Amino acid sequence: MRKQNEKDYYDYNLIAVIILLIGFGLVMLYSTTAYRAGIRFSDDMYFLRKQAIYAAVSILAAVLLSFADYHILWKLSGVIYVLSLFLLFVVRFTPLGLRINGAKRWLNLGPFRFQPSEACKVAVIVFVPMLIIRMGRSFRELKGCIMPLAAGGIQALAVFVLTSNLSTAFIIFCITAVIVFVAHPETGKLLLIAAGCAAVAAVVLMAIIAVLQCIAAGINSVSALRVQGKFAVSASAEFVWHLL
Repeated sequence: MRKQNEKDYYDYNLIAVIILLIGFGLVMLYSTTAYRAGIRFSDDMYFLRKQAIYAAVSILAAVLLSFADYHILWKLSGVIYVLSLFLLFVVRFTPLGLRINGAKRWLNLGPFRFQPSEACKVAVIVFVPMLIIRMGRSFRELKGCIMPLAAGGIQALAVFVLTSNLSTAFIIFCITAVIVFVAHPETGKLLLIAAGCAAVAAVVLMAIIAVLQCIAAGINSVSALRVQGKFAVSASAEFVWHLL
């Protein structure tokens, strides 16, 4: 009886949290797009209705997939990883890539459009844990973290280079780092390494900002001198003209 109950267990609390978050997002979406939708489409709920349909379909698909055997992802993880990278190249180098608001990030498949960079998030979530499991005991060493981080880093770099989407690339690498941190037994050392890397990155970023500020100050100084020089030449010419 106990085994039967464990088998039939379903995390309804998780579904409730997801629905709550989606509902909160829809409310925020409506509050920020109602005015624009009312002017452009004469329907203040245009964007809300469209997003609500996507959300309902997504929740239904997630519930149905939760009943499927997740072990199939073990066999498909490599395919999903490679396919997500392939879609990024399709967006960048084929006419199927759609440019919206100056950014070419969308894949246009007729009535269906989506950003392959979102598929890269799923690919990392599926592929990196599989890679960690296959590594076995070798993952316990600090150098064992390199391969999973590299797998996520490749996805993040591809998203940034091929779609110029820095925010999604950062999220993908953060997802990878969290997976490695949760799975690795020596979290203390990982925290020290992460803190050291963050400190070095902060120093490098501050140095770059300082250099850029110096360059900008130099450019502004040169521009100011040119303006002053033009003003002086104009004033001199006007003075000579009055003398003549």
